[in-house]
Amino acid sequence: LPTGPTIVLSASVVLIASLLFAPNRGILGALLRERRLARRIRQENLLKDLWVTGERAGDLAERGATVAWAHLMGLRGQSRRALERSLRPLERRGWVEEGDAGVALTARGELAGAAIVRKHRLWETYLANRLELPADHVHRDAEDMEHVLSEDAVERLDELLGHPAVDPHGQPIPRSLASAKFEVAA
Repeated sequence: LPTGPTIVLSASVVLIASLLFAPNRGILGALLRERRLARRIRQENLLKDLWVTGERAGDLAERGATVAWAHLMGLRGQSRRALERSLRPLERRGWVEEGDAGVALTARGELAGAAIVRKHRLWETYLANRLELPADHVHRDAEDMEHVLSEDAVERLDELLGHPAVDPHGQPIPRSLASAKFEVAA
C-alpha cells in the first residue's frame, strides 16, 4: 500500500473515533447525556404536573388522590405509553402509584413534586422581582431553570428573595425541603 494514503486513512480513523468516543467531549457521550437529561426532565415535569393538579383540586392533603390518565395525557400531549415509560422510575422510587383510573403521588412523591414546584416558583419570583420582568413573561424561563437549579442554589435564591410566600401569580411557594434530597435520575 502507498504510504501517503495509508497515513491519511489511519489519521482519519483516529480522528473519527476520537470525535465519537472521547470521554467528555465525544458525540456519542453528548447524545447519551442529552437523552438522560430529556428523560429526567420528562419525569420531573410529570411529578410537577401531578403535584400542581393535586394542589388545584385541593387533594394534596388527601393521600392517594388519583389524577386521571386522560388529564395527564392532555397536560403534556403524551400518549399513555410514553407516560408509563416516564412513570416507571418514579414508581420504583416509591413516588407514584399507577392504577387503571390514573396516577397518584405517594407521600414521598408529594415531597419530590413540591421541591420541583418550589424551584419553578422561586425562579419566577426572582425574574419578576429582581429582573423586573412582567409576571406573564417568566413562566417559560422558569420551566427551563427548574431542572438545573441545585438545592443549594434554591436555598440561596430563597434567602436572597427574603423567603417569599407566593410567586408573581399569587401561587404559594412550597417551603424548604433542605433535609430531603430529591433528584430525579434517569
